[in-house]
Amino acid sequence: MLKTPDNNPCCGYILYMSVQLLFNAVKMLCLFNKTDEATY
Repeated sequence: MLKTPDNNPCCGYILYMSVQLLFNAVKMLCLFNKTDEATY
């Protein structure tokens, strides 16, 4: 778990959200690769 710094919680929140978006992007790429392998 990522902890937001007490001195700047907004920056920590943005960092946390960017990491979540990155994980979602990787999951989507994995799903697309699986579907591509299934179709071909």
